Amino acid sequence: MKKALCLLLMAAMLLSGIAAAHAEPLSGELIIASRYTGVQGDAFTSIIEGFQAENPGVKVENQVFTSDYEDLMKAKMAANDLPDVFMTHGWSIMRYKEYLLPLNDEPWAKDIVQGLNSSILDEDGKVYVLPNTIAWTGVLVQNELLNELGLEIPKTVEEFMHCCEVAKDAGYVGVYMAGKDTRSPAYVLNLIAPSFLLNGADAAEIGASLQDGSFDWGKWAAVNEFLMALKDNGYLNVDCATADTAFQSETLVAKESLFIFQRNSVLVEAWDIDPEADLGFIPLPAKDASEEAYLVGGESQAFGIWKDSKNIDAAKAFLAYMARPENIKLIAEVCGEAPGLEGVEVDSGNLTKWFEAWAATKTLPWFDRVYLPSGMWATMRDTGSALIGGESTIEKAGETMQASYEQLRSQK
Repeated sequence: MKKALCLLLMAAMLLSGIAAAHAEPLSGELIIASRYTGVQGDAFTSIIEGFQAENPGVKVENQVFTSDYEDLMKAKMAANDLPDVFMTHGWSIMRYKEYLLPLNDEPWAKDIVQGLNSSILDEDGKVYVLPNTIAWTGVLVQNELLNELGLEIPKTVEEFMHCCEVAKDAGYVGVYMAGKDTRSPAYVLNLIAPSFLLNGADAAEIGASLQDGSFDWGKWAAVNEFLMALKDNGYLNVDCATADTAFQSETLVAKESLFIFQRNSVLVEAWDIDPEADLGFIPLPAKDASEEAYLVGGESQAFGIWKDSKNIDAAKAFLAYMARPENIKLIAEVCGEAPGLEGVEVDSGNLTKWFEAWAATKTLPWFDRVYLPSGMWATMRDTGSALIGGESTIEKAGETMQASYEQLRSQK
């Protein structure tokens, strides 16, 4: 018996030694690029620090970019010199696919929320990112102000404009826009475009024409007109072309503005200032009463691995660490979004009632990610900024969109 026990003990020691030999500590350097700042930046930094604590042999450089992120990534793609791990900001398939490592074999891949399949899987069923969260939003609203003004949630563009008019007459800003960041006017164009193009009886026909190149760009005028109506009618803040995004959450908390076209993360930041602020988000208005108000949804906070990285093992380990339920939960909560992996329970706090209220609402994809060629988000930023800055007209902005669309399609 003793002899058998000794043999078993020796065998166990031998096996553990073999396992240890194959489980060598990770080493190397990782460059990780994201757009996280503020409370989101703090949360992401804590995840990186946790990873480094478990993997002291890996040195992580956390590169943070804000409004310049897209331009930076384009330059890095052109040079084929990308960070080891980087945020794909909704473009894992349409823009970054050829630079990313397929990740279907990673343990967390089987837990990806099925509703994301249409936006993060390619035609071969390959996935290239860890989707931390799902972007699901509409128009941010100062609910207390809406009630004080005696207004109801607008369901159509006409009702939305009426709310803005009442707010203006009472001395408030109808729609706050932080135009210093050119993404702000582009968000308006991107979020309202489905209302005029993809939310009627001819939605399938228009969607197909956008994808096959036969789209009539005269139809885009209605989208530009919506943005210009906000500006021309005085519904935007007077400094709409130069205001900083840092003040978005503050203007909601201070009850100075009624609406903002932005992500739910602005609400999370506002509640960090005042947890009792009566804020929320509502569906985007339909073009008229014959159509439905809607939300937009799709890939949001997602990270992929550069396929030519020299540190793929460490990069995969980082994504595996970030995929842990507690880390997905943290990112989802600070971003005010739903988790991208199944089985993660998220405390959405003040957002919970809004998620529940709009659970059955029609959800359409982010317009540019499905219906425009890669690169047109930059064009929307340029044209939207030029419109609110008085440097372009509705017609000229439409011509710029069409020219960019045709050029980018020909390059593709």
